[in-house]
Amino acid sequence: MNRVLFYAIVPVLLVMVLVINLKSIPGPPYGGDLYFHNGIAEAIFHGTPVFHDPTNYEGYAFYPWLYHSIVALLGHIVGAVMPVTVYIMPILILLLSIIIIYLLVGELTSKHAAVLSPLLPLAFHFPDPHPHTLMLMVFVPLFYLALIRYLKEPSIKNGIFLGTTWALAGLTHVLGTFGIGAVIVVNVIWDVVRDRALSAVKRWIVPFFVGIPLLFLYWGPLLFVYHAQTPNPYQSLVWAHYTIVDFTVDMATFFVFYSWKGILSLLAIVGLYIIVKIQSHPARRIIVSSLLGMYIGGVIFILLGNPLIAKKLSLYFFTLDIILVSLGVAYITSRFPKGKALAAITVMLLAISGVTVIEFASSPWVQIGFHEFPFDELRTWLIENTDVNDVILSNYEASFMLFSISGRKTVLFRRTHASPFVDYNKRSADIMVALLGNNTTKALQILKEYHIKYVYIDKSTSADPLWVPISYRKYLENNGVPCHIEQVRYDPADPKSVKIEACVSEFNISKLMPYLEERFNKRDSVLFEIHYPDELAEM
Repeated sequence: MNRVLFYAIVPVLLVMVLVINLKSIPGPPYGGDLYFHNGIAEAIFHGTPVFHDPTNYEGYAFYPWLYHSIVALLGHIVGAVMPVTVYIMPILILLLSIIIIYLLVGELTSKHAAVLSPLLPLAFHFPDPHPHTLMLMVFVPLFYLALIRYLKEPSIKNGIFLGTTWALAGLTHVLGTFGIGAVIVVNVIWDVVRDRALSAVKRWIVPFFVGIPLLFLYWGPLLFVYHAQTPNPYQSLVWAHYTIVDFTVDMATFFVFYSWKGILSLLAIVGLYIIVKIQSHPARRIIVSSLLGMYIGGVIFILLGNPLIAKKLSLYFFTLDIILVSLGVAYITSRFPKGKALAAITVMLLAISGVTVIEFASSPWVQIGFHEFPFDELRTWLIENTDVNDVILSNYEASFMLFSISGRKTVLFRRTHASPFVDYNKRSADIMVALLGNNTTKALQILKEYHIKYVYIDKSTSADPLWVPISYRKYLENNGVPCHIEQVRYDPADPKSVKIEACVSEFNISKLMPYLEERFNKRDSVLFEIHYPDELAEM
């Protein structure tokens, strides 16, 4: 046990050395995933109910909210959300992962592999403060631990445990619902085929009975209110170039690592050898059912036009790789002198864990986090002088930033992070008419309809024009807005992104200036409050 504690402490210290040197979230405020999820936690922290859309004045949550709720809860303990994102969540995710991986490896392999297992999580992935990291490092391994125990003993208690882990993963990330669901369905079919009786389905009733109602806490409004209609279909436009061939290659090479992680591939290959040779090994069914379920599910999603979901199934590779590597470690320690084998593997895993931290810290995006937070004064002003439901109008990237640092509502948003259930094309067209159209009264009516209270501009404004598909050309031109046609990338961060023929216009607030009062102006950040005419103020 002392050795287990030592191995658990080392990776935590490695992460702490990096985390305590950060001065802000390790990513860009404009478009960075970690900032986006900080914004959702900020919205919940400041009073937005978890079931509500955190980015918009109205609507339902479009992103699973368990991670953000945890961050917001811890924020109430420490007094603010951003310190939780920067300093607490990486350590918490790693600690939980170490505990669960230790239990998981202990169920499948020898005590020697279990002793070394605390070194495995950091060797494979850095615990960045992101929902998918909480899912892949904590809740997916927890699901596999529950699945193994349920396969050994399909009791009601273990069934409740299994269903609960499915819900925890699904309430953290969309792939928690689909990936685990696919694995469970394959295991149901496995039992039916093995027993040659449909009655085998009965033993899986408890996990479904527990998991599905809990998952509907998130999925219910999306299915029954939005009817799964997505006018902002980023799930089909992001990674649209990802094909079944690409997916097949990814699935077939899930255990292959390159450069410094290549030695982990060798251990994983040994693990594959074990499950091929020993057909009764419990890990065999886990690996086979997982690959079958995810492959069939991924192909279906690609055929349905949702390649992003297929691509993200790679989040499950973390646990599958750890299972294979732990089997490899158990095999090697059983065939060679245990002392030397354990020492060699320990040194290797420690070195790889160290490199994981160094590589994460070397990322250009992460480097941003070693500098002072550039919007501290703006964030403080927004928190102290606005309400969480106040709506701010700005261009796409600045709207993303404003939400991410304060949790305040916006009208526009970077489409790849925005709610798929909100029509951002219509919103963009309306805002183009409001800013650039030939009817001031209509412009103010549009702003009022979107509950806009503030307007914000900064250095990103001129470089981030508004755009809508060319199908809105007539609407724009009928309202005095010229249509300048360009090919626009749907995802500005992806060079391979789908390009859309669009009407493009600058974000220009000059026509609104008579109705704007400057409220904040520092470091190129300028925030105005709108004063509506009396006839509109009472609307």
